[in-house]
Amino acid sequence: MQVKCTISNNLHIASDIFEILIVSCSRCSKCRKNCTCPKTKRQTGCPIAFALDTVGDKWSLIIIRDILMRGKETYGEFLAAEEGIATNILANRLKHLQDEGLISKTRDPKNQRRYLYQLTQKGFDLAPLVLEMVRWSAAYDPETTARPDIVERVNTDREGFLEDLRKSRMADED
Repeated sequence: MQVKCTISNNLHIASDIFEILIVSCSRCSKCRKNCTCPKTKRQTGCPIAFALDTVGDKWSLIIIRDILMRGKETYGEFLAAEEGIATNILANRLKHLQDEGLISKTRDPKNQRRYLYQLTQKGFDLAPLVLEMVRWSAAYDPETTARPDIVERVNTDREGFLEDLRKSRMADED
């Protein structure tokens, strides 16, 4: 008759569960039971991989663009974007961006039932990247909808344009 060590067996089970939790949510430091973070495990210290893990999907970048370039602040405004984001994806991406520290979420002082989303400093630090994407797309996309005045300002007064955006689009951080 073989006797199994229940302590050893329980340690192996706990180890397996711990490994599953680490692998299933390596991006979210505030993992919840129903986490919807992409199930990828960061393998390197590559800065490009880190940036793509943080904001690399289309919807996250569009939300950041809408806050930065279009002054959108509410769930309804993001939902009304011409790209047609689904409600579940929008909620997921807003949560992810908030968990990553790129946006803040506060109650609208004018309507307590509504939330306002604004860029944090970490989120605003993506502004040069977004502006370069606008500039690049304006140069190579024959169907671009980039406003010519914005492209011209990015090309001629990038720092001034960034400062104007900073004043109007960032959350107050104390």
